[in-house]
Amino acid sequence: MTYRNFFGYLCLMCFVAGLWTKSPYAYWGALFTGALSRAAHKKKWSTPPWMEALSLGGPRKSAEVLDEEEDGL
Repeated sequence: MTYRNFFGYLCLMCFVAGLWTKSPYAYWGALFTGALSRAAHKKKWSTPPWMEALSLGGPRKSAEVLDEEEDGL
C-alpha cells in the first residue's frame, strides 16, 4: 500500500460519504485527498516502512518497476 493508494481510498470514502450525507465537507475531503493522491503519484513518494509492515502480501514490486526492468512481460 502506497500513499497514492491510501489517499485514493480515502478520496473514494469521502466521495461516497458526500453522496450519502450530501455534506459539502465530505466533498471537500474527497477533493483534498484526491489531490494528495495525485501529488504522491507525481512526486513518487516512497512507501514508509510502517506501510510495508501493514501490507498483506509482503514486499512486492510495483507495476512501474516491473515494466522498466522486465519490459512489461
